[in-house]
Amino acid sequence: MSRSIYVFTSLTEKGFSLARDGIFPLSHYFRWIYEGTKAPLAAIISVFVINSILLLFQLISTTAFYAFITLSTSSLQISYLIPVLLRCTTARKTFVLGEFNLGRLSIPIAIISSIWLTITSIILCLPQEYPMTWTNMNYSIVAIVGVLFLAGIYWFVSARYWFTGPRRIDLDTTPLLSGHVTNENGALRISSPAKHI
Repeated sequence: MSRSIYVFTSLTEKGFSLARDGIFPLSHYFRWIYEGTKAPLAAIISVFVINSILLLFQLISTTAFYAFITLSTSSLQISYLIPVLLRCTTARKTFVLGEFNLGRLSIPIAIISSIWLTITSIILCLPQEYPMTWTNMNYSIVAIVGVLFLAGIYWFVSARYWFTGPRRIDLDTTPLLSGHVTNENGALRISSPAKHI
């Protein structure tokens, strides 16, 4: 029960964040916050409805249900893989460092993470039962390709003209502690210790 509450909360948070950034068509409806509880009620209701519909697929076909379950896990894996892989390849020199980073270890860790995420994503697409038949085949790869195809069409037809990326909101203005690493190149810059008066 606690795991399902965590998943529901996590999906609601992600859905609200994506709506806040304007990714969905009609995002202004999904990012609406109910003033009484300060909760994103539209995101909560939409996640509940979508989850309920997906759960009903068990009644129609367990193969389709397993494909959706694997699709959600594989999608998370791929969504982690893309920025990590780009960070250690094409964006290696142009990536703007955040407040927290792994210093010199960031590239080796990114390479190991990319390899791990690739292997586990492939494993998730393998059949769950042997011998494999049409009724027990893992159709998650078909669902992944379908979602990527639809997302690609959405990007090229519409989103690339107006979507600029996530909106950054820094609510925490607490300064970093002294000794915090703020750069990862050969000469690491360390923030100076605070002066006491």
